[in-house]
Amino acid sequence: MSACDPTSEGHDRGWTMASATDELTVIDLPQFREPRGVLVPVEFSEFVPFEVRRMFWITDVPEGEVRGGHAHKQCHQFAICIAGRGVIEAYDRRARRRIELVMGQALHIRPGIFTTQRFLAPGTILSVLCNRPYEPSDYLYEIDHG
Repeated sequence: MSACDPTSEGHDRGWTMASATDELTVIDLPQFREPRGVLVPVEFSEFVPFEVRRMFWITDVPEGEVRGGHAHKQCHQFAICIAGRGVIEAYDRRARRRIELVMGQALHIRPGIFTTQRFLAPGTILSVLCNRPYEPSDYLYEIDHG
């Protein structure tokens, strides 16, 4: 048994291992509002904790629909809510968290954290920056409970 197993002897002594989801923090990007609209700059060197190699976005998702449902072995992701609002549900072997993002907010998702994205409003756009190219072998679709 491992120290992170709640049935292990270590747990009885109060030893616990933090969940990777505990480290997820919503980042409020700067917004410059004026009558002509809103400008939201993203200075990569200030906000994105890795070198960006790829970007994609998800749009035209019907309200309430869910995307994602996987983790990555090595790929870091920086999800930015460009418009609308959604919920990212993040989970690992130890914990599950629901994190709401609205326009102008971002979330750094580390490898090994499974996520789903629920689109809560019409017109929601989620842009994702990645540190790796698209690699099908990097995807994890089931949590290893072993």
